[in-house]
Amino acid sequence: MNECKPLDADEDDEGDQPASDEVNPGDEAALRVWRAECPELQALWDESQPVTAWQGVTFGEAGDADAGRVVSIRLGRKGLTGDVPAALGGLTALKRLGLSGNQLTTVPAELGGLTALERLNLHGNQLTSLPEAFGGLTGLSELYLSQNQLTGVPADLGRSVQVDPIKLTLKAPGTKRLKR
Repeated sequence: MNECKPLDADEDDEGDQPASDEVNPGDEAALRVWRAECPELQALWDESQPVTAWQGVTFGEAGDADAGRVVSIRLGRKGLTGDVPAALGGLTALKRLGLSGNQLTTVPAELGGLTALERLNLHGNQLTSLPEAFGGLTGLSELYLSQNQLTGVPADLGRSVQVDPIKLTLKAPGTKRLKR
């Protein structure tokens, strides 16, 4: 059986500016926290520009329920290192989070509260574990975790998530492929 390959082609899109000039202040604050903590984002995201112009960040459009909210972050293959900040757990309208092909080492438990999240791509990082709180990702339909150093996934993840088994493939070093 073939290993599922992540769909990375769209993970480095330019930011999309909402038709409305109003950006959710909490969403903006979360993005600015991440920029402040991540040298690679400091180089990528110009602080003098509005967050709506930042590469890889998409906002909901005017007239939508998620207008002015961050709905997608696609930062695949941007050389990001270290930890994903807990502040991203406040992006409650986030539907897609694509961070594949970086060198991220941890993801916070706070991401487990993102019940609107439908697609999470952490393929090709340096992750060794996932928080148990990821069992709370009840809206998730696509999850890409291969090419990390994971030894397993939280037990509740398989019970609460409606992930197609073909779209969740793990490969732990020195083991057979693990499928859920």
